[in-house]
Amino acid sequence: KQPAKPVEGRATQTIDFGPGMMGVMYSDMVVTVVQEKSPAGVAGVRVGWKLVKVNEADVLSQTQLVQALTKVRGLPYSVTFEFEEDEDLDADFDIDDDEEDTSEDAGNVQPASDSDRVLQQGIFSMFLDD
Repeated sequence: KQPAKPVEGRATQTIDFGPGMMGVMYSDMVVTVVQEKSPAGVAGVRVGWKLVKVNEADVLSQTQLVQALTKVRGLPYSVTFEFEEDEDLDADFDIDDDEEDTSEDAGNVQPASDSDRVLQQGIFSMFLDD
């Protein structure tokens, strides 16, 4: 497979993480949840960002992403995220616990397939054990 090429209108940001979990959930390599006080949350990772590299190696599929994260278990690592170029990285965002999301899909983010769900659960359990 060919390395990922930058997409027009998209920017990237590489974030260094210490050993352990970064504090995100993802489906099809796109961040679906960021734990507020996790390393990713503190670093400013946002829902909708796409994970495109682990330690400078391109990841082109969910399976490659899981394999790359498995290789760095217990070690410091970096992840490169891709996002809309015009996204305001300095904007503050607050989570209002008093407001309930009443949309039909609220809190119901599902992985793309059963195998993705198994891979996700495995990687999160693995990092939670560190």
